[in-house]
Amino acid sequence: MLKINRIKAISRTDGGEYGFDYTLSAGLNLISSAENTKGKSSAILAIYYCLGLEEIIGGKGKKILTSVYKTVVEGKDKGTYNVLESEAWLEISNGSEVVTIKRAAEMINRNENLITVYHSNMDTAHDPKTYVEDMYVHSAHSTTSSKGFHAFLEKFIGFDLPNVPSNDGSEYKLYMQLLFSGMFIEQKRGWADLFSAMPVLGIKDAKKRVVEYILGLDTLSNERKRASLKTQEAEITHQWNLLISEISALCTHENCKVHNLSMKPCILDEQDIAKVCVTVIESGNPVIQDKLNELETRLLQLTQKTPKIVENFDELQAELDTTEKAIASLSNELATNRQALIIENDVISKLEANLQAISIDLQNNKDAQKLKKMGSDLDVSSFTGKCPVCEQAIQDSLLPIQNSTPLMSIEDNIHHLESQRAMVSFALTAHKKNRDTYDGNIQALSGRLFTLRRLAKSIRSDLYSVDDGLSETVVYERINIENRIQTLKQLINAVDSRLALLKELSGNWAKYVADKQTLPRTNFTDSDSHKVHVLETNFKHYLRAFNYKSVSSYDTIQISKENYLPTSEGFDMKFDSSASDNIRAIWAYTLALLRTSNEVGGNHPQIVMFDEPGQHSIVTHDMVSLFSEMIGMAGINQVILGITLNDTEICKAVEEIKKKNVRIIDVGEHAFQKF
Repeated sequence: MLKINRIKAISRTDGGEYGFDYTLSAGLNLISSAENTKGKSSAILAIYYCLGLEEIIGGKGKKILTSVYKTVVEGKDKGTYNVLESEAWLEISNGSEVVTIKRAAEMINRNENLITVYHSNMDTAHDPKTYVEDMYVHSAHSTTSSKGFHAFLEKFIGFDLPNVPSNDGSEYKLYMQLLFSGMFIEQKRGWADLFSAMPVLGIKDAKKRVVEYILGLDTLSNERKRASLKTQEAEITHQWNLLISEISALCTHENCKVHNLSMKPCILDEQDIAKVCVTVIESGNPVIQDKLNELETRLLQLTQKTPKIVENFDELQAELDTTEKAIASLSNELATNRQALIIENDVISKLEANLQAISIDLQNNKDAQKLKKMGSDLDVSSFTGKCPVCEQAIQDSLLPIQNSTPLMSIEDNIHHLESQRAMVSFALTAHKKNRDTYDGNIQALSGRLFTLRRLAKSIRSDLYSVDDGLSETVVYERINIENRIQTLKQLINAVDSRLALLKELSGNWAKYVADKQTLPRTNFTDSDSHKVHVLETNFKHYLRAFNYKSVSSYDTIQISKENYLPTSEGFDMKFDSSASDNIRAIWAYTLALLRTSNEVGGNHPQIVMFDEPGQHSIVTHDMVSLFSEMIGMAGINQVILGITLNDTEICKAVEEIKKKNVRIIDVGEHAFQKF
């Protein structure tokens, strides 16, 4: 939840300090003035500004603020005073913690996008024991970095904002500015339509995503799951087809054929794998294992013939000795390369971990530098020459040095870390190249060893020979049989390894099928349908309460399941609404979102803010109804209304609700008064 406890603004002028300091409460808060002056707006703008939500107003930074923050302040004496410096303060609570936010508006040495967070209430913000940290807004990483203000605010409120699709096909975190445009309705643009002040930040179907999150709908999650499953299906199918093609190609190369293999992904058990067989394309089409048995039997018959000593025994023996020495040498070289490969892999693993640590350290320092450039005057460790990660002094030397030696500046530290990252990246590339070299050596040495071992085996066989008449034919047949046995065994191993991968893919496919079956036929779950129905019911309740008359029957009104916006007879309600009824519809929808979230366990932060809800000559009776509904809302909600009390009946209504524990802040003609 989010509750605003206190708003404060200070403008230091050449005529003294001017500003305001207002305390708010739970329930209904009226920030009022007798005329629609800039005083009320100055107070409400401070809320947007301190929360970094000023894009809802229509811009970034101090340009959305009124002149009392930037140029001149008018005093009670009607004199004008030049603004020298100004800042806005906001004390907020999440129900268990309280923090105070300060953001400068006009200040030479402090950037407008720098926000200071005091982990205390406003009165004790400057207590030495108060933990203080500087953060930034409207800058890269402000929604994800530990020093990003909106990342902090998300955690503080208790949000867990999802990543949502963007117009460019990427995914980004749902921005705070989008979310609060459905809760904070500002005076100039907010009353044109539902979410009319929502900034354009490149999020696809932004209004839909906001409602989904506020109500806690499963649709976004289901859409993401469906998209993820579609990707899984394509990936599994691709890998499956690849393995099938490899198996077929391997079999074809050895004049064989594979049978009983599913061409499309499916769930395979051990029996299905056992049914897969490879046959040799020859007379009878024998199964590959039967052919192997036949060849091994024939080879055994040939080797059992009685040998005789050949005439060139000494020459063959010498060749065998030379070959065996070469085998021993290559074996040692192979072992050396394998050991080197293990070492390289270990070094690569450590370098990758080191590179990740340096990248994190570098980002922390860049955040600190960004805050420093924005004007942060906190004792950030890296500003004073300490590493923001390990708290050690940052030195530009690995050698022991005296304490008087100057420390590296944060800019030098960033340069140093970038150099380190470049150096580690270079080393990582070099070691990966070494790894590839050793891997290639291992493959080459293994091939040479295989050849030499076959040669040694042949020489040993040639040392003994059958009788002269059969020798040449028998040796030739034996070599052919040995080669064929070897290639068929290699084929069996290759097919088996790929069948194992198919079995693994089959498991992935089974999980994919199971996950797909758990998804509803549409993205809507029964829970979602219930929540949308509750939203529709609450919306109609408020329309009746606010005397909405632009429909012949409330039964024609529905909440679209396509975009969660109200329709009448299938069309956007705004098309047939009068200007004043359009305002009533915005009241009703905004409050219905809050009420529905409370009832169904959604994610609404339980705060809404209306600035000048009495647009387009809304009748007094309906404004009174708005007050009544806001007061009667259950829970710990906070409602902030900026309102001009220029109607006698509304003034009477305000006097009446004073008895109902409503906080009323009268800013007078000007909110900024001399302190």
